[in-house]
Amino acid sequence: MYEARMFDYFKATKEQDELKTKLKDKYLIEKYIADRIKEITSSASKFEVENFNIATKGNSEGYFYLELKKIFGDQVVIDVTIPNQQWNFPFIPDIVFSNGNITIDIEIDEPYTYNKLEPIHYIDTDKQLHIDSHRDTFFNEHHWAVIRFTEKQVYQNPLGCCKTIADVIYKTTHDDSFLAKLNNVKNIETESCWTMQQAKVLAGKNYRNTYNGTVSF
Repeated sequence: MYEARMFDYFKATKEQDELKTKLKDKYLIEKYIADRIKEITSSASKFEVENFNIATKGNSEGYFYLELKKIFGDQVVIDVTIPNQQWNFPFIPDIVFSNGNITIDIEIDEPYTYNKLEPIHYIDTDKQLHIDSHRDTFFNEHHWAVIRFTEKQVYQNPLGCCKTIADVIYKTTHDDSFLAKLNNVKNIETESCWTMQQAKVLAGKNYRNTYNGTVSF
């Protein structure tokens, strides 16, 4: 599973179709879209770096963070919070990419918890929505993009995940500096999101142990 929610970036790109009927100059259209994206991303809500994180983290976040640092450097951070006025606690992204032009919440989804084998990050079959859709919407409304990877994708092809992130950065900001580093990297394999029942079956099979050596929580 790889999912990117791009909020108002797509509002800007949709305007391109309308502009085609008004402007014949391709350069003018591209410049307008670039200016709109810059306007939107510059209003992304800021985050605060904390010395501690109340959210439980597994080994996959720390592992992937180190891999991301190799490609994106100091533009990748962890242990950050974004204020949430709807609840009495802030939202805490797994990992954040931010360079002033785009801010991305990078999430790593596991099918179940290790301690209680409880299903997590699943599709609610009744609502046909990801159980974390309210969280994604929150970040989108604050002008962040959201990219979700499965834990398996992160462990089996971390550079492929980096390439996906770099591709999103390129498509929204036209910055291809990261993507250029990863041209020869294999793309990640698609993995469908699980339902609650499927997550329970995976837990019974100790599925997470089949692709990752040791995790804790």
